Amino acid sequence: MRPLIPGLLASLDEAMDDVRRAFRQADPVAVEAGAARIAAKADNYGLRVLARMARCVESAARAQDKDALTNILPDLETAVERNKIALQPKQ
Repeated sequence: MRPLIPGLLASLDEAMDDVRRAFRQADPVAVEAGAARIAAKADNYGLRVLARMARCVESAARAQDKDALTNILPDLETAVERNKIALQPKQ
């Protein structure tokens, strides 16, 4: 396992928690910031599908489109979880 992977996994968890919290608090600026953090981390590690999904959430938050966020946040959560599982060390 690459030594940076645990840091990546922790930062994805933290950013996703921030996105969820911001959405519950109806704070689109914070949703946008959290999604941007996920996208940047994903881009840095070549996780293109995750980066694209995070950018979609980021765009919806920037547009303050609550309906779009309601529909696509579960997809972002799923993408984050799938990538975390894929990056976990095999035992």
